[in-house]
Amino acid sequence: DYDFILTNGISDPLCAAVPTSAEEGDAPILALLPDGTYLQWTGVLSLEENTVDSPYSDGGGAIVNVTDNVKCFNVPRNFLNEEGCILSDSSNACAASDRESSSGLTLVCGSIGEVSNDHTLGALFTNEREGTQTMSDDLLEQQKTKVWTHIALEGQDQLRQKMAWALSQIYTVVQENIPYPDQSEMYLNYYDIFVRNAFGNLGDILKETAYSPLMAYHLTYRGSKSTAFVYDDEDGKIIQPDENFAREIMQLFTIGLVMINDDGTLQRDELGHPIASYTTEDIMSFARAWTGFQAHNIRGNYEQKYRSWYK
Repeated sequence: DYDFILTNGISDPLCAAVPTSAEEGDAPILALLPDGTYLQWTGVLSLEENTVDSPYSDGGGAIVNVTDNVKCFNVPRNFLNEEGCILSDSSNACAASDRESSSGLTLVCGSIGEVSNDHTLGALFTNEREGTQTMSDDLLEQQKTKVWTHIALEGQDQLRQKMAWALSQIYTVVQENIPYPDQSEMYLNYYDIFVRNAFGNLGDILKETAYSPLMAYHLTYRGSKSTAFVYDDEDGKIIQPDENFAREIMQLFTIGLVMINDDGTLQRDELGHPIASYTTEDIMSFARAWTGFQAHNIRGNYEQKYRSWYK
């Protein structure tokens, strides 16, 4: 089997009747090539292998050059993928940012779990793209739950799945706090943090969840700015950084409200009052660390809408 990419427009009026999506049972749409062979059109998206260990060699640049609506899918370098990044000398290579290309070389990186799809399985996973979708909004919102349920029930690593579920009930994100609940992949990627680290250490879980866009939206530190930055940028305006995550990472995710002894009993001061684990000053100071976070720019090869909140 081969994939063909249309590089020149077709003027035949019949092409206007070709739908932008297809469902099981639809009549096939065929094209006759000059050599007598036929091509069958499919609405199934073609995703490329772009993993941490095997990033796509040119970041998708060659594909971008022959299409109108595919973006570069080179992933910005980060603590999760930097060990697998490569330098590409391809003239087609597209950079994730201006800082990652110079002297004819482009830094190319992948991401965890960004694997190619198997077309022979059919269109088992759908998403909305360019305003077109193949199922209702309600069903689209339920898709991530169906994927999770299938893996949780059928997975061969049941102990890992149970551990991941338990961790996800502690490091929670709420769908109502995150734009576009009909997305599936970004929620499943967040859950995979707990699958990967089910038998790991707390530090890795805290770091990965803290850098997740879902957590940044849920606990509102995306776009948080330091007092000094706002003062210089907005003519002396004084405002404090967002304290939501700084408080919750201590209260809910790690040390809790009060100090405890090794046997689980509360530590108390000389008056018998429970000793607080942290103070308001601790929250205000910690909030300074969670400033300057923004989501990466839109890229190709995974499910993401062309909406301003991703920028």
